[in-house]
Amino acid sequence: MSFSLVGRMLANRVGVAPKPVLNGPLSSIPGPLQKARAGGVIDLSAAEASFITAEASNVLIGRPPSLRATVVAQGRILDGEFTIHRFYLGSQSEDGPTRFLQVITQHDQIIDGEIKLFSKLAEITPGSADEWDLWLTGSEEQPPLLTGPSIRWQGTFEFNRVWSPGPQRVDAKEYEETIHSGADDHQVTCWTMLFSRALTPSFPEWLQLATCQAGSERWIEAYVGISIEAGEVSSI
Repeated sequence: MSFSLVGRMLANRVGVAPKPVLNGPLSSIPGPLQKARAGGVIDLSAAEASFITAEASNVLIGRPPSLRATVVAQGRILDGEFTIHRFYLGSQSEDGPTRFLQVITQHDQIIDGEIKLFSKLAEITPGSADEWDLWLTGSEEQPPLLTGPSIRWQGTFEFNRVWSPGPQRVDAKEYEETIHSGADDHQVTCWTMLFSRALTPSFPEWLQLATCQAGSERWIEAYVGISIEAGEVSSI
């Protein structure tokens, strides 16, 4: 879930390619994502139509610089009977990856509509307790940015809360992600909320906000994404 953590992991391994996991997390599921794994390649060439639709709709997520990208790390989140898989895409630069493909499975089946491509929008480290309160607790007049019923990003793009929609106050979902890149595993805990806005009646853009913690470090990350159909992505 954390680009910040993945970036630090890769920065410590400059010049070392991720060691492929021979049996990736989706290897038991028939379909084009069976080979998705750290060290493998994700191919989004067939998603051209989705990117054209997104660009024509003033989307926040940008087209990837390449529609074929190496998986530099993979993450796993257990959520009851669901498993959230994340394949972090990009170079092994000091800044780390900027995108991940997210796939949610249940009982070794990919859930319909639960393949999404997310791009890093912002990483924020509040500098004071008051700034943290804006995100986490809000006030009597203003709900918290992390879990409010809606959020207006950059004062222009309005997203509505997807999980538990409505005006009531809700709690963020707490997830613990295990991130693997080669031989090492690392854990990060995040408190997450999902928002969306309709680009067209049937084509939403997703905004995922999360407060993340790894050891003594804490930060906020924002990601924007679009849904990818199963036939628009493959693994090599």
